[in-house]
Amino acid sequence: MIDAFTDALAPAFWYLIPLVLLGFVLSLFLKEVKLSDEAGMVARGEAVAAPPKGAPRDGEPTGDVPDDASAITETTGEPDIVKR
Repeated sequence: MIDAFTDALAPAFWYLIPLVLLGFVLSLFLKEVKLSDEAGMVARGEAVAAPPKGAPRDGEPTGDVPDDASAITETTGEPDIVKR
């Protein structure tokens, strides 16, 4: 059984050599595409400029939101469950 497998394995690879060579020859005829000097989004005009330094990013507090919940609970009169 093992001899049959090893006898069949080598010819299977030898049969693939012409196919690999044909693929290599066909690849020589492919059109060359030059690489770009700029990123794809810049080339398409979809790039967004970075926000100015010090400006809040999306999801960051803008300064008018208190950092802790105590200021909110004091103004609403709700019990403060944050502090224990």
